[in-house]
Amino acid sequence: MPLYGSDENVQAAEKLGVEVNAPVMGKESSRIELDDFSFHENTNQIKTCPEGHKPEKFWKTKMGQFVALFLLTNCQNCSHRGQCPVQEGKAGNYLRYSAKQLRLAKRRSYEKSEEFQDKYRWRAGIEGTNSHLKSNTGAGRLRVRGLSAVTYCITLKALALNILRASSARKAGIKGKISPDKETLDRILAFFILKSYLYLFSLHIIGFLTQFNLSKNICLKSAA
Repeated sequence: MPLYGSDENVQAAEKLGVEVNAPVMGKESSRIELDDFSFHENTNQIKTCPEGHKPEKFWKTKMGQFVALFLLTNCQNCSHRGQCPVQEGKAGNYLRYSAKQLRLAKRRSYEKSEEFQDKYRWRAGIEGTNSHLKSNTGAGRLRVRGLSAVTYCITLKALALNILRASSARKAGIKGKISPDKETLDRILAFFILKSYLYLFSLHIIGFLTQFNLSKNICLKSAA
């Protein structure tokens, strides 16, 4: 199974109209990577290297790989020559990269922007809830299989976590750590419980209707 922030997962999510906000893994800080190069807007062509040199030529191979050719004289005097990914050749230094490497490079560049940081902080803010769901309720390792059984089990565990959190908030209020009074905290607890039970009820209704439609289709096929 691909990792959450992998290129494969991002591509699959994009086809479904879903935007994945996750950092790209595996970059070495000591080396110059493809995202350190600048690209022409909305193209796959390199504009300049980190030192500001423009490639002499740029083309795409039959295998779908992109190639940028830099002058030997520019690279020989470069202070980052030992960390640069270009490969020396007879006509110059070549930088070769695939479409996947380019997508990852553009994602790394986007990660440096304020827009990405603002979006990603919302995901980081819920990681604590996911961790509590796994550690406090055992959701990390379920003993059931199948989408319906897993959905039902996770919903019950989410209900349990809501009750635990509401109970903790109530205890904190009693000890004077937070301002809401006992009546307000009781309403919060009741709201979480009611919301979870309504969700469970809706799952049962959906399951019933699904089974009803399946049975109806089977009967119609048999009659035909």
